[in-house]
Amino acid sequence: MPSTLTESLPVESVMPRTVSDPGCRADPGRDSDAVAGFDASPPFAPWRLPLAQLLDSAAPTGTFSHSFGMETAIVTGEVCDAGTAAQWLRGYLATSLEYNDALAIRLAGVGPVSSGDAAEITDAEALDSEGAAALLCELSDLLEASTMAPEARRANTAIGRRMMQISGDFGVPLVADFASEAKRNGVHPHPALVAAAVGCGLGATWPEVCGLYLYSCLTSLVQNAVRAIPLGQIAGQRILAGLAGPVAATVRRTARADPGDLGSSSPMLDVLQCEHETQLGRMFIS
Repeated sequence: MPSTLTESLPVESVMPRTVSDPGCRADPGRDSDAVAGFDASPPFAPWRLPLAQLLDSAAPTGTFSHSFGMETAIVTGEVCDAGTAAQWLRGYLATSLEYNDALAIRLAGVGPVSSGDAAEITDAEALDSEGAAALLCELSDLLEASTMAPEARRANTAIGRRMMQISGDFGVPLVADFASEAKRNGVHPHPALVAAAVGCGLGATWPEVCGLYLYSCLTSLVQNAVRAIPLGQIAGQRILAGLAGPVAATVRRTARADPGDLGSSSPMLDVLQCEHETQLGRMFIS
């Protein structure tokens, strides 16, 4: 009895064939996208891999260097364990991220609106239309102006710049237009709007981009909490898993939010971010 499956097969059936093998001659149609019944497109939406790369916490965007005020809360004792870290992150999500990043993604994804319901156009149509890059720049300016703490403003500027550099290799026309318009007008692209340009520019809906972006922001902050409190890695993963529901709820609320709320934040969060600059010892830049 053969001891392995390959021992029971002829040698030629398990050995790789070379190009010189008559049975392995080039077939002009074999690798062609034109083969009948063959779909050369990826078996998933074209925006998934670019956004997965851009929003990966391992991407060199510098998010690991910023706590956006959480480190101050750790120093004061407000955040001291997994439970208080999760509570702080839920508050950060429901205030700063919801009324700044998430709402900006929605406004970028549906086109310019002043009040009431969003414009009746699709996301891709809005972001591919004339003036989309100008809209992204305008929203970036509004978000920068509404961020009180200088450290947080500088953090968003640095992260947005890195994200724009990474996105330049994705071949998304909107990203190139956004970069050119921002450079021409001295605008600092906001990280949320770089993600919107990539995702919606490749056909994603704004809720899809928004959910992934928010989860990415929280992932980075959870990892920073694991280092700073400190927490165990599994404890950090439990916190992150528990934030999936709040992220979905945030996206649903954002769909109904008044555009006039853009830039709203929590006064206490603003104070924490401002006080961080004068801390004697700091692990993070913000």
